[in-house]
Amino acid sequence: MVGRASIGAPWIFKEMKHYMLHGEIPKIPASEKMQLIRRQIRESIGNIDEYRGILHIRRHLAATPLFKGIPNFRETRIAMLQANTFAELDAILNFIEEKYLH
Repeated sequence: MVGRASIGAPWIFKEMKHYMLHGEIPKIPASEKMQLIRRQIRESIGNIDEYRGILHIRRHLAATPLFKGIPNFRETRIAMLQANTFAELDAILNFIEEKYLH
């Protein structure tokens, strides 16, 4: 269950550790979550190659709870899931941070 929950939400491990130590679920800022997503993208690219790494990471991006509930997000989600390079995807993530997460 934890493995499935970590798809699109790699911060779950930090939340679990904090909960086990302190008995409460921490509030992890969206900026930190975006850093983890970018790290996950870079690691995917580093393990395979840019094209296949981006293809692999798309399911994680589609599953992330970070973007759920954002109004009028459909076009941005489609663009994010159609990006073919890290530069394209990073530009979209920057846009998301500026427009939706601040």
